[in-house]
Amino acid sequence: MIISIEENKLSFNKDFLDNITIEIALKLLGEIGKKIKWEKVTISYTPDSSKYIDIPEFSEEYRYQVWLSPTNRKGAEGMLWLEPPYFTGTKENKTLSKHQATCFIDDIDKTPYSIALYSASGRVYLTNGSEGSNIPINSVWVLRQEV
Repeated sequence: MIISIEENKLSFNKDFLDNITIEIALKLLGEIGKKIKWEKVTISYTPDSSKYIDIPEFSEEYRYQVWLSPTNRKGAEGMLWLEPPYFTGTKENKTLSKHQATCFIDDIDKTPYSIALYSASGRVYLTNGSEGSNIPINSVWVLRQEV
């Protein structure tokens, strides 16, 4: 084995170290860095204007963190972690079966909220769990990481 990771330490075998060049080492470190780095996704969104967001250039080549807060409770915030594959299959009516969603509760008024991915194009809705209705989103923050 050329590379091993044990007890959170990266080690290389002797043959690899004897033959590695600076260029190879820099390329290797660059590739490792790309895999662990989270990048902010630029999203065009006007606060309180919509009940959903569309993640730009949504792709199964990335995992995502989607942070949302509802219009009526700007202090409440929830995070949806999206890990590919985003959908597990297609139902009989040809709709995609939902694969990922999360819930959070507002600490002050105890309202439950749900954030869910609803389409393979990256559309995410925020729902008031007490009423079952989609609600306007105040703030959005999306991060992605290469898988």
